[in-house]
Formats: sequence, C-alpha cells, structure tokens
Amino acid sequence: MPNRTSLIHWAARVFIPLGVLAAACVQWAPVATGGDEGSVVPPSTGAPPVAPPIKPQAPRPPSGAVEILTCRAGPGPYAWAVPGRIARTFITDTAEALEVEASAQVKGRPDLAAAIRWEVVPPAGFEVPGTAALRGPKLTLRLERAEGNPTGVGEPLSVTVIARTADPNAPGERSVALAQDLKDRLRQEYVDLTRAYVPGRSELLDEAEFRARYGRKYPSVGFAELNWTRQPGLEERYPFVLASEALVRTLHETRKLYGRPLTVSSAFRNPVHQVAVHAAVSESHHQYGRAADLYVAPDSAPPQTGRKVAEPRDWLRLAASAVRAGGAWIEPMVDCHPNTDRCHVHVDVRDGGPRSAVVRVSGRITDPAGLPAAGATVTLAGMPAVTNAAGDYTLKHVVTPGEYELTAEAPGRAPYRQKVTVSGPELVASMRLPLDPQPFLVARVAEPAAGKPGNGKLRVVLKNEGRGAASALRLAAAAGAPLKVFPASLPALGAGQTTTLTVVLPGGAGMGGAPELNVMFLTPAGKAQAQRLSLAAVSEPATTPAVTARPAAAEPSAVPVVGTIAPRRAVPDAGAAAAGLAAGGAAAAAQALARRRFPAQPARETKGETPPAPVAAPAEPAQPPAEKMAE
Repeated sequence: MPNRTSLIHWAARVFIPLGVLAAACVQWAPVATGGDEGSVVPPSTGAPPVAPPIKPQAPRPPSGAVEILTCRAGPGPYAWAVPGRIARTFITDTAEALEVEASAQVKGRPDLAAAIRWEVVPPAGFEVPGTAALRGPKLTLRLERAEGNPTGVGEPLSVTVIARTADPNAPGERSVALAQDLKDRLRQEYVDLTRAYVPGRSELLDEAEFRARYGRKYPSVGFAELNWTRQPGLEERYPFVLASEALVRTLHETRKLYGRPLTVSSAFRNPVHQVAVHAAVSESHHQYGRAADLYVAPDSAPPQTGRKVAEPRDWLRLAASAVRAGGAWIEPMVDCHPNTDRCHVHVDVRDGGPRSAVVRVSGRITDPAGLPAAGATVTLAGMPAVTNAAGDYTLKHVVTPGEYELTAEAPGRAPYRQKVTVSGPELVASMRLPLDPQPFLVARVAEPAAGKPGNGKLRVVLKNEGRGAASALRLAAAAGAPLKVFPASLPALGAGQTTTLTVVLPGGAGMGGAPELNVMFLTPAGKAQAQRLSLAAVSEPATTPAVTARPAAAEPSAVPVVGTIAPRRAVPDAGAAAAGLAAGGAAAAAQALARRRFPAQPARETKGETPPAPVAAPAEPAQPPAEKMAE
C-alpha cells in the first residue's frame, strides 16, 4: 500500500493541472454578444459585458387608437419612409398647388372610421381651402399658393398631416411630417420656375453615383467640373449633378481631339442659378445636363503669335473638336465673346433639330469694274478671311444650317452684304461689289498751278466717286506733311462732282515722299467720316506732272495718284478724327485698289503743244495672301 505522503504527492500532480485547465476553459468560453454563433471574446477586464444595441420599434397603436395607414404629397415616384405607405419627402404638383393624400383607421374599431378628423399644417405660403373635407377615413386635399414662387428661392418645404378622433372611447392622435430633402429642394426649383421638364430623383447623381456610372468609361471627366450649381441664398453647391451620358462622352472625346488641356467653364446649373447667369434663356440645356461651356485658350490655333486673348481662329479649333466629338449644337461664335478673356465654346447634345457642322466657304470678290478686290475682308457669322491678289478667299467655320449674311469690305469701301444659305459642308459664294453708296473721295494732281516754274503749287482735282453726297468738308495736311491746301473747307461735294484745290509745297522745294491730305466730311446719314488722300510723290514741283484722261471723262484728265484709309469709321467730330488719322498712313491694299480703279490712260491730243511724258506708276505692292483658318 502506498503511504500517505505518496498519495498526497500523486493527487497534487493530477488534480492541480486539472484545476488550472478548468479555470482556463471557463474564462475563454463563448459569450453571446449578438455576433456570429461561436465567436470568442477576449479575456474579461473586470467591466460588465455590454448588451448589443436594439433597433427601436415603432410602438404599435393599442386597440381603439388612431393609426395613419398611408400619407403622400405631390407627384410620384416617392421616396418612402415606410415602403409603399408613408412618404418622407415631396415636391409640389405645380408652383401654385400641392395634392395631399392620406388614410387612417381606429385600430379594432371600424365603426369609428367616420369619426376621424384631419388637420393639415401646410407648407409656407400654401393655404388649406375653406371648403376642404377634413372628416372620414380618407383625406384628399389640394393646398393652394396663389402667387406661386416666381423666384424659386426659399427654405425647403414641409407639410404635416394629423389624424385624431374626439370619441371618448378612442382618444389620442397620430401625425406624419413630410419634409423636402436636398434633392427634392433642387427639383422644386424646376416646378417653381415652371420648367418644361422636372428631373427624377434617380437622375440626380451624387459624386459616388457619378463615378460608379461614368468613371470607368469616361475617366477624363470629373464630377466637380460639371457641378456649377448654387443653393439659393447660399454659396454652397448642391451635392448633385444632372449629366447625360451623351454630354459626358462628348467632353471625353473633345479632350482627346483638342490635344491640349481643356477647361470646363460651366456645365450643370440649377434653374435659380441659370436665372442669375442668363435669365433670357429659360430653357437652357445647362439645366438638363445636356450642355457645357468650354474655355477657349488664347494662342491655341496656328499660327501662334503670343495672343493674350482668344481670336476667332482659336474658337474655331475648339468648336470643330467639339462637333467631331459628338456635339449636336454649337452656339454662334458672335455670342461667345471672341477677342476677349471670356471667349468660350458652348456645346450641347440636344435631341432633334439641325446639327452644327464644320463648313468650308470659298469664292471670289471683285470690284464694280469686275477686277479682283485684293485685301478685302470677307466675314461669315463673325469668322473673317482676307482675299488674295486674285480676289479669292477661303474660310472655315462651325455653324448650323440656315441663312447667313456674307459681308465683304474692300479697302476704302463701305461693307457690302448678301444673303447666303448654308446647307452642307461646302459653300461657294462670290460677289461683285457695287458702286459705293457712301461718299468716296479721290484726289488727282492735274497740273502745276498758274505761275512761273518752281513755284511749289499743285492743282489737285478732288472728286466724289461714291454714290452719296459729302458735306461740311474740311481739308488739312496730314501730320508731318509741310504743305497747305486752299480752300481748307467746302460746303458740299455731291456724288460724281469735282472741285479743284491748290496745294502749296514749302518754299517750292521738292518732296522726298508722297504728301498726304486729311479730309473730314459728313455722310448723308450725318455721320462724321475721314479719308486720307495720298498725292503722288513729286521729285521737283517745277516738273509738269503727266496729264492724262479717262475716256468719256468730263473733268480735266489726270494721272491716278490716290489712296484712302480703310476701314471707314464714324468719329465723334472732325477734329478728333483728324487727330486719329494723323498717326498712320494709307493701307497698301487701299493704294492698290485706287490704282486699279484709275489705270494710266493714253495722253490726250493737244493743239500746239507736245504732250508731256507720262509719270511712271509705282510698283504694285505685294498682296496679302488669303487667310488660312485653323480647324
């Protein structure tokens, strides 16, 4: 038999480890925590266990209590607080009306349904009609706001519906409050401002929804650059955008075609902000997620010259990229502030209607005699081009099919306009300029004034070649021209009329250049205009200039020697115009035009004298090439 001491040692070796193991098992046993079955909690720190949170349950009305079964306001689809029964937000049916529907019961007491009484707390500005039926288990009510909300500004709307019964056996009441959330506050602007279309809740995307819908397909277009909303009365933006896939795709493809950084200067606008930006366009596509404005970078089209503001050629390059990327309509360039730091391209993806396209326009411009009008500026819807030496021009533009005005302005002539119809990608439009309906003055040296040779005086014939009379003429030497003219003023010079001037050169000395005269006059419309008349260079005043004649000309024959300023412009008064003209010379294109209109003629036959040798005409200046517009 084992002795007592050995038994004690044996028990200690067996039972003590068993006790330690049992204690560990109890400490790490599974505890019910509301998590998955079998979950293990860490060792206790001595604090009592925390009970899992319990979802609050709406108390069920006791038997005999009033219970609201359904409640909704405005048009559907609805955002539900209780699916299919109780709406949580709403928009009004119109700017002046809100339909409210509800139903209730007295639980366990159908006999008390007729005893239910309704009370409605309307949204701000709305009223409950005095004839409203507010008894019974069902409520159908039309709240009215006579003046509407023409500004669209205001706090989010809310409406409260209360059901109660006065029966002593069924005391108490129930109420339901519907309050506009931020998304329906934005939609309410479309209702208040009577827009043609009110977007659904699912069409307004927050940033996460936008990325989920478009981020993978069109990664270059971001949520923030399309969000140009403003909450009424706040500087904050709505956290939603309305953006059609066609617009997002067009912006993505435009970036690839444009080949340089592209800045979106405006896109989705809420209706209230649209009124602040451009109230005249109430149905702007910006409100419907179908339009964007793209900033035109200066000097972005060749040739790069360091331009600080965007010119038409810069606008054309971006507009052409937007059209080729899928844009349906481009706003006319003249409305997009070219030649300013606000220049932009408006592109939208509207459904239906004519589509904008890149159009090539070409033709030839000739003067009234049928000769090429070199250096003439041709303009179609604000896009300019310049004719070459043959009078030919070519311009490219982005326009929508329709009727346009083509303008041609030759140096020294009034603009001439004619209607053209754009119906395809190519248009040929030539025009022959008519006789100028405005005054057009021409000066020609006829011969030296009477007196001994070398007296420094020239007799100059001034003719009005236009079809309008010039009045209140004032003549003076251009700045830096040391000469005098007599008479210095004339009351009028009718169309086709001529007069003779005497020009005195200083001290009878020869002129090393062509002296110039400034002529101020009033047009038939009473507008002040100015022309600069260039006299032919005279090596020695004593030398008799050539005397030639135009066939069938009534005035003394002369050698063509004239240039004119271009373009014509109205000026506040004759003195200011003369000061402005003194700073520059006649354009080379204007001089060339004058020489073509008055070519050198054979010397006339004279009796008892030998015709003088004709003065050689100066060399024809180089003509500006036709402007090549960038796409």
